[in-house]
Amino acid sequence: MKFQKKISGVGLLIIVILVAFDMVMCWYSFPELVFPLYIFPMLIAGCSTHATIAHLHKKLNAEMVHFDGVLLLFAILLAYSTYLGIASAFFLLIHAFFPLLRDPLIYLLGKMGLITRVTPRCLLFTQLLCTVPVMVFDAYAAMLLFDFFVPVTGRMGVSINPEYVMMPLSLFVALSFVLYTSNLFYVSRRMDYPMKCGSLLYCLFFLSLLTTRLGWPYKYSDESPRLRRLITLDTERSIYPFRSSSPVREHALFVQTLDYRGINDLPEHTFLTGNNEPNCSDTKDEYCRLPYYTAIHQMFPPRESRWIPLPNHPRITKPISVVNTEKLVLSKSEVRMNFTIFGGVDKMSLHLTPLSGFVVSSWSFTNFEPSTFGKRNTYFVFLTESRWIPLPNHPRITKPISAVNTEKLVLSKSEVRMNFTIFGGVDKMSLHLTPLSGFLVSSWSFTNFEPSTFGKRNTYFVFLTYGAEAPEHRAFWIILRKINSDGINEEDLDETPLLEISVATHYAHGPHQYSETLSQLRSLITSRRKTPHLAVGWWKWAITTIAGVAEIVMNSDGVNEGDLDETPLLEISVATHYAHGPHQYSETLSQLRSLITSRRKTPHLAVGK
Repeated sequence: MKFQKKISGVGLLIIVILVAFDMVMCWYSFPELVFPLYIFPMLIAGCSTHATIAHLHKKLNAEMVHFDGVLLLFAILLAYSTYLGIASAFFLLIHAFFPLLRDPLIYLLGKMGLITRVTPRCLLFTQLLCTVPVMVFDAYAAMLLFDFFVPVTGRMGVSINPEYVMMPLSLFVALSFVLYTSNLFYVSRRMDYPMKCGSLLYCLFFLSLLTTRLGWPYKYSDESPRLRRLITLDTERSIYPFRSSSPVREHALFVQTLDYRGINDLPEHTFLTGNNEPNCSDTKDEYCRLPYYTAIHQMFPPRESRWIPLPNHPRITKPISVVNTEKLVLSKSEVRMNFTIFGGVDKMSLHLTPLSGFVVSSWSFTNFEPSTFGKRNTYFVFLTESRWIPLPNHPRITKPISAVNTEKLVLSKSEVRMNFTIFGGVDKMSLHLTPLSGFLVSSWSFTNFEPSTFGKRNTYFVFLTYGAEAPEHRAFWIILRKINSDGINEEDLDETPLLEISVATHYAHGPHQYSETLSQLRSLITSRRKTPHLAVGWWKWAITTIAGVAEIVMNSDGVNEGDLDETPLLEISVATHYAHGPHQYSETLSQLRSLITSRRKTPHLAVGK
């Protein structure tokens, strides 16, 4: 077991060195580098361990004991996997059957008079002949694993270091080789010199990996592109404070990166480099009132994105408007709120965040099962088929979002129903619903609301979308249940925020997908990724991005229009994404896409390109 611990230790040491030298995913553009980077030093470590033991502890029949021990190990594993009915047990059969033929083959060669005595050379060639099928199948399995996991490791976000995925796979391959060669060290001469030469060769390889383009993680080519993936949304955000119909409007570029190297590894450019992460201190929305393309905030948290202000506004052809049409108290602990959303495009989503001690009890989308959703603050609801980098200019928002709370109705001592109407937005829209003031979502109009499905959360993300024909508005309801025993005080209801709701829409296709900013960004990417050799660090422009115009509108209970509308019960954010069409790319996004396209093709022009 000493050699196994040593091989594992070498693998962990390599990971530490890669992290220290900022070389994580250095094999991503050329996956075959995993063999010399991980497997080769593991082989050296395993073989040198057995060579040292063989020199210090010379025992009779040590070679036979090690070889038979390996066969016994695989035979036990084969029997156990066969007993369990594992379909891939044949793989263990290959490891046990073919090496088992070594001794019968030597006996047959002796009977035929081809050999007179068993020499180390005879053992070597006979064992190699019998283990060729094992090596072939191991190599094939290793390539299948790497072909599958290498692309996956580039899309797992910052939650899992991909080196901890590739190292165990390499360890599996190295162990298989060492197990079937270690016995030969007990009948051969000392291997100190070959081990030292192998160690020196690995040091030279690692140095070249560190100092040359061989170790660049990303590479653009027409045949086999290995690109960094981004989501860039030219976003118009409107935040309606509680008991206010005057929104705070922001225009910025929302940037997310999908790989482990993260947002801080992006190339230096105005479109991609923001000073700080988004400020989420003033909201319970788990999505930080950002227009997430999908519900991936745990794998790609808001802190790993950038919000970069822009000067000009994108064209929002179908602005979002959210109206709370009714707020009805159903019981001492439940409030039903009706909402209507106007505008938005075919990709929409909601963030539903109960506030003020309320939780979601039910809604109109589906049967609400709290156990299905688990404990969470925000519910992400799809209504449809990051780095957040501020920018100076604003994209064109052709259909700006507005949300109206049309009614707030007390149903019982603990429940309030709120009706909303959303105007504007395009075909991709979403809501962020965040209950406030101790309220929770009890029910809504989207589906049957089951708290066990969503679990405990502050914000609910709801998708609002449609197909070719855009609806004039979307209406839904939600019932909030108060979790404490005090019940609902109807007199204080209008002074208490119950729910924060954000509606987001994404212009993901069509003529309005790209704003001027997005068009510039896409052009920048297109040009620079082709010429990484032109400047230091331009290999970082090997990027491909999902880009589009987005709009998100946040309300607390929607805009006030009724007698009960002075109490913030729900924070609602409405987001829309211009994911297609002529308005998809803003000027900033066009520049960024152009920059990425050009620089990812010329990583050799500058360090870090």
